[in-house]
Amino acid sequence: MISQCNSHHQLRRALELVAEMRSRAVPLNVHTYSALLNVCLKANELDLSLDVYAQMLQEGCTPNLVTYNTLLDIYNKMGRWMDALNVLELLQHQNIKPEARTYNAIIQCCNTAGRYNEAVRVHKVMCAAGVEPNGATFNAALTSYARSGQLEAALSLFNLMAGRGYERGANTYAAVLSACELPGRWDLALELLQQMQLEGVRPSTACFTSAISACMHGGQPQHAEQLFERMCTFCKPDATTFNCLVCVYCRLGKHREAINMLEVMLRGGQHVDITTYDAAIDACWATGVVPLQKYALQLYDRAHQQGLFKVLMGEQVGPAGFVLDIQLPSGSPHIVLISLLHTLRDLREQYANLLVPQTVTKVLLTLGVQGRDATPLSTTLTSQLRALSSPFVAMPLPAFASAGAVAVEELQFAADSLLVAEWLRGSQVAVALGMLALDVGAMATPALRLTLAGRVVDGMVAAQEDAQRELKCRQALLSVHAFENGCHIDAQNIPQALLLQRSELVQLLLRSAPCLGIPTEVAHDSVQLLDRMLASGVAANVSGRLLAAACLHAISQQDINGTTLLAQLFQVPAQQLLVAVQQVRQLMGGNCVAISAMRVLRLFMERLGVESEDAASTRYVCGQALAILGRAAMHPAFIGCPPSVVAMAVLYACRTAAGLLPSWPAALLALTGYSEANDLLQPYVKAAMQLVLKL
Repeated sequence: MISQCNSHHQLRRALELVAEMRSRAVPLNVHTYSALLNVCLKANELDLSLDVYAQMLQEGCTPNLVTYNTLLDIYNKMGRWMDALNVLELLQHQNIKPEARTYNAIIQCCNTAGRYNEAVRVHKVMCAAGVEPNGATFNAALTSYARSGQLEAALSLFNLMAGRGYERGANTYAAVLSACELPGRWDLALELLQQMQLEGVRPSTACFTSAISACMHGGQPQHAEQLFERMCTFCKPDATTFNCLVCVYCRLGKHREAINMLEVMLRGGQHVDITTYDAAIDACWATGVVPLQKYALQLYDRAHQQGLFKVLMGEQVGPAGFVLDIQLPSGSPHIVLISLLHTLRDLREQYANLLVPQTVTKVLLTLGVQGRDATPLSTTLTSQLRALSSPFVAMPLPAFASAGAVAVEELQFAADSLLVAEWLRGSQVAVALGMLALDVGAMATPALRLTLAGRVVDGMVAAQEDAQRELKCRQALLSVHAFENGCHIDAQNIPQALLLQRSELVQLLLRSAPCLGIPTEVAHDSVQLLDRMLASGVAANVSGRLLAAACLHAISQQDINGTTLLAQLFQVPAQQLLVAVQQVRQLMGGNCVAISAMRVLRLFMERLGVESEDAASTRYVCGQALAILGRAAMHPAFIGCPPSVVAMAVLYACRTAAGLLPSWPAALLALTGYSEANDLLQPYVKAAMQLVLKL
């Protein structure tokens, strides 16, 4: 009668029957207790079921296999995997031979608790005992081997299952596909999906998600994106799918799609894992676009509040006093960069408020790199610390690590505490820390500025603005290239005497712009026009000063008052200036148009989200590029160089010198097609770097 009480409502009846048995002095045997345990399990009264089991043992009633199987189901629901493993020892002690159901329950309990290696050991014990597995065994064991990274063993079970005639459903395939993820076996994942189709098995969300993840880890993000599109026709993606897809979009360089997907997750309250945060933050920061970098900082703060990317600080005893050991969180290069900046900000406040004990004589920055390529992380930290003129010095790697015997596990940088305190008070650190409070509102377009009123970046709005900005800048760059294709300047055609005078003329042109009230880029345009005139031979009958003034006049279209002022600035007769202007216009076919490197630099700055000209807005994007371009305009190495190449070289050199990472943003790489390693760019980058060092 007790075994027939199958619901929570009937649990009370089962307990009443037991009480009645006791009142009539009817002994409770193993069958009675096993039945009562089963009723408690079905009623989900798990704590009560354990009390029943304890009472059973206390009364000297020996459990049988049915009792233990029921107990294993209870342990499984409660996540008590160690107790489940102990049941095997109890069975062995009582000489009770476990059946397939027993092993299945223990394996499933270990799987549920994430103890896949223990589950694998149980399966091996089962095989050694000669117990015939059933379909449930195969599915549970497949999950164990797959999740413990034993792909070949999982495949062996998968094939054995088919050989013994067991049905392989969507859950079976999902288990094997999960084993394809970390090794990046995208080819096998696609093959398994194809095999599912041939066997008439409909792929589940878990199947597609694992296949997408395998493609991502295998360096095949295009296949991953195609799988997602196919997935949407079969089943509904879940949070795991979305996390994986954000990483896929980041790998493909589709940062806007990644942002939109991430925003859907955040607004829907879905779980965002650390890998997704890492990929999204890294991708947004890599663009170099200021509003997107602000969004990256916002994501970092959100993740930090959830306990991710924690920086750990602690003191330890060193040979010459206490050492302040700072553990930076491991992650992508830009996660490391942002973590470093946050650490410097906090450390700066601690030193300023005298919170760092005087007994601390040394500061140690430590970055764990287990499972990651140490080179980009080391480059990021080293270049940033060097750009800030920090006192930190990289600690030598152990001999066995530097010899390549094992992978490097951590990077360390050390500095004297007093030097660190002095350095943190300096202006270079203050400027760098300004990146953590990027004034996007001053840089953004009106629509985005309205969104930023609360200092919170709406990711979708920022992505939409970025798409519009990219389209606008791409169209403008096409005009630049069209101009460059029709304008070729050969520096060898410029007479030596004028070449020697050129630096003075360029300086005069650039200094005249404020006096005439014209933008700086217009003066730079006139320099470009001047070089064309000098190389054309027209300067043979015209003085250098007169020709330079005529070029500036033709570009800026000065009126009578402007002509008079321009003649005074260049110390040339006004009437001769007008004649020279006519000569320039005649030679140019009446179309005095020029596009200078300064104008292209402004275009690059616009692409990076800066539309303001104030120093605070530009220094986080281009460093001293605006000033360096003036020097580059006077330098003979840049004569005849396409304006876009000059702008790229100067911007890259100045970002590198200022420690602005990445030195060549992904947004500009996509816009120009040029990377910092481009052969055409290299000599001009070196020349620009020399100008930066001189400045």
